[in-house]
Amino acid sequence: MSPYYQRAIKILFIIIMLHLIVIYILALRERFVSISTNDYIINYSIKDISSSFMEEYDTKKIIEQGQQLIELGKSNEAILKFNEAIKVDPKNRFSYLGRGIAMTRQNELEDAMSDFDFIIKMFPDKPEGYYGTAIVYAKKQDYENALYNINKAISINPNDGQYFSDRGFIYYNKKELENAKQDFRQALSINPECPYANLGLGEVYRKYNLLDEAALYLEKSIEINQKIAKSHIFLASVYFDQDLFIKSLLTYFEELKKIREYGKIDDFHEGACYAEIARILSMIDEPERAKYYINLFYNSVNIHDMYEGETEYSLGLISDIGNAFFELSAFYPEYYNKAFYYYKRCLELSDRYSNTSNFYHNFQCGWCLWETDNYKEAIEYYKEALKWKPDYEARYETWMQGHILLLLGKYDQAVKKLNQSIKIDPDFENALFSRSLLYYLNGDYKKALDDCNHIIELRNKNKAIAVFYKKAINLKKNIENQ
Repeated sequence: MSPYYQRAIKILFIIIMLHLIVIYILALRERFVSISTNDYIINYSIKDISSSFMEEYDTKKIIEQGQQLIELGKSNEAILKFNEAIKVDPKNRFSYLGRGIAMTRQNELEDAMSDFDFIIKMFPDKPEGYYGTAIVYAKKQDYENALYNINKAISINPNDGQYFSDRGFIYYNKKELENAKQDFRQALSINPECPYANLGLGEVYRKYNLLDEAALYLEKSIEINQKIAKSHIFLASVYFDQDLFIKSLLTYFEELKKIREYGKIDDFHEGACYAEIARILSMIDEPERAKYYINLFYNSVNIHDMYEGETEYSLGLISDIGNAFFELSAFYPEYYNKAFYYYKRCLELSDRYSNTSNFYHNFQCGWCLWETDNYKEAIEYYKEALKWKPDYEARYETWMQGHILLLLGKYDQAVKKLNQSIKIDPDFENALFSRSLLYYLNGDYKKALDDCNHIIELRNKNKAIAVFYKKAINLKKNIENQ
């Protein structure tokens, strides 16, 4: 073979090899590009979900947003948030729990129960479904079933302070205050920063008339979470019972500020503030401002809604507006008729409520009638009041009983009740006036005058309301003319 031919074969071999190498490289490159492109698509999708998409639709974040909306009383918006979370993760039980609680707040109880039943079916070993079911039963005032279900939740998870706190509220609504107190304390032992347990314990102490303790826990609740609806109303009520009228007034204004920022939680929320503000303004000699807030009350409340009452110890707005007119009557006696109308309306619904409610509203009706010179009819209401034993005998209840016994001429029994009320609160002007009247009727003018002067002194310190101050002044004049 000639050298030229051999060289040609080598060149051809090299060309073939180079061609094969190029083909292989191109094939490898095409495969690499294909795999890289697919990986890029997959990675892009994951990256999109884990960053901008997940940041917007992260289930946990959406649930937290829904929970915040519930706390602010924005249940409709909360339901939309939980619906969003369920679309992202249809098996997340906390989305159904949140939506169910929001629906419960909206009184959509059947839909709420469906969500909780779903959780129980899917997660029978988890507490959330039983907890939610308990909330629905509590809303229906079926407290036995509420207790049964929340006890199941607690047995599954005994380390959740919120469960004990909510069971405490169930006991509170059953008027089992000792059980409620124990549960609120248990909740705080698990989580001292639980705002609802602090609030609940404050309310229990308020019912026991332990006002300093009540104020302490309610203030703590607000310090932890000032957004909780009605928390300032509860605290304002305690300040009111402590005769800290200005402090109470300012606290009601704080609740109104909260309502403007976050919205009202129910039909009674804003109206209750206006009525109580009007009541206090009357008591501190600002009757014209009081009338202004009564007008705001009527502008904010659907009158028909008032007659639904509330599932609490009183009859909500009906009693609140009655109290506002009652205090305003110290300046405009014609308003006793309006106060009487609302108190009587409370009695028409009072079979749904406690002995205390029947006792209180019969007494108030009697007072209104007495002040309008309808003595015979007033006595009938007073006698009816005595048929009802109040659930608790704090300063108001013992004073009212004593005042009725005084008007019935049962002086020995009356003075015991009045002294009991004054022992609870030595500066309670209501009881001081009734006792001064009793002393006056018994001819003990010195003791009567001492009680009148005590009321006048309290008034000078802004610690006595207008109606009893005026009565004390008139009684003092009668004594001095003897």
